[in-house]
Amino acid sequence: MTLKRALIIVLCVIFALSVFTACGSKQSSSGEKSSSAKSSQSDKITEIKLPIVKEPLTLTYWVPMDSKGAATMKDYGEIKAYQELEKRTGIHIKFLHPPIHPPIGQESDQFNLMMASNNLPDMIYYSWRTIPGGPGKALSDGSIIK
Repeated sequence: MTLKRALIIVLCVIFALSVFTACGSKQSSSGEKSSSAKSSQSDKITEIKLPIVKEPLTLTYWVPMDSKGAATMKDYGEIKAYQELEKRTGIHIKFLHPPIHPPIGQESDQFNLMMASNNLPDMIYYSWRTIPGGPGKALSDGSIIK
């Protein structure tokens, strides 16, 4: 379980770093870096070797899907960016949302049932301020980690 949590943290860092590297140095048609990229040499981000796992890994991610997304896809795994990240990192994200988990508009009920059953996914996207006892209780009982 500790390895999974460490990999979750690493995956979150990879997602964040991918945003920065996508917006990073621009190259001219001759292949030289632009002057703005040259001036930010001290802001270099350490390169991460991909894939980050030796064996394929699947992590579960509970996230409510809005009605607009549900009208066009069955889960967020259909988004090309997530598919590309899976190829690059070797980590598959299994999204848990409608029609199986949770029904649209009933996220709060499904969330409370999930927490009460202690059958938790690897990652949860939810407003922790609305849960009974608040985020402090969820931290103390181990439901969430810092």
